[in-house]
Amino acid sequence: MAELGYPDYEPGDYLRDAAPLGSNLRATVFAECNTHYDAAQPPGLEATGETRFAARLGARFDEEPVRCASAIIGFADPFADLPFEKIVDAQVVAGDGRLRAIRRSTAWDEDAQFNYPILKTLPHMMRDERFCHALHVLAQRDLVFDAWLYHPQFGELVDLAKRVPDCTIVLDHAGMVLSKGRYADSNRSWSDWRDGIARLAERPNLNVKIGVLASIHGLDEIRQKTCGEHWTGPALAEHLAPWLDHLVCSFGPERCLFESNFPIDKAHCDFATIVEAFSLAFGGLGPSERNAIFAGNAARIYKIDLQDEGV
Repeated sequence: MAELGYPDYEPGDYLRDAAPLGSNLRATVFAECNTHYDAAQPPGLEATGETRFAARLGARFDEEPVRCASAIIGFADPFADLPFEKIVDAQVVAGDGRLRAIRRSTAWDEDAQFNYPILKTLPHMMRDERFCHALHVLAQRDLVFDAWLYHPQFGELVDLAKRVPDCTIVLDHAGMVLSKGRYADSNRSWSDWRDGIARLAERPNLNVKIGVLASIHGLDEIRQKTCGEHWTGPALAEHLAPWLDHLVCSFGPERCLFESNFPIDKAHCDFATIVEAFSLAFGGLGPSERNAIFAGNAARIYKIDLQDEGV
């Protein structure tokens, strides 16, 4: 996290932020974040250190009310010199039964302000045969691919999902809409994102995590005008409703997963308000559909045993 400009964020910090959820919070998923890499490993296997760290962390919470890191999204690079099979198998071992998915960010744009050097992204990574092969490897091992990209790259993900239909893909961060710089035309960005989401939803192996929307460029200014320093749940729900409605209508409740994206989204809104806003926005759905979005779909895709408890 520090490499991306954020301070360390431990399970205790997360549990304090999520405390308003009470007993409704049963488990969390650890997503790779470039931490605890093992420099003693050969190039391409350094991220096994992060996965081992997450697995040890998860083991500490197995008997706790909230099972932190009950599943792990690890990192593996299709462009490393080692065979991708070897990298993934090493990550499976490091995960000690918790590895459920692999994420290799492809988030890149011609506008350099959107590019993080630490992510080592390049243009058109998903069109590379090595990336396609990587998804075949994940499918063979019943592992999920978590896709972190920007909305102008939706077309590449559509093509990739077509080429590897047996790989379950989860689109992170609601597709990460860009809304400043050359994307400052909010109407154009909204239209492009909306059309792209509809195309992605046509692929049955694609699912979407609903989060990060509170950080859309311009919403902080709207918050200051309407609510002052802090969002209220109803106000945030009102402004996010078009985005949330389109995601649920496109993918259906059975392919949408709530994500907190904490601590990143903490800069824009507190945990309780985000959950309240989403709950209000999903008010037209039935209880089973809301439960699927907030818990059931993540439990199914990442193979988390919720023991029929919580939301």
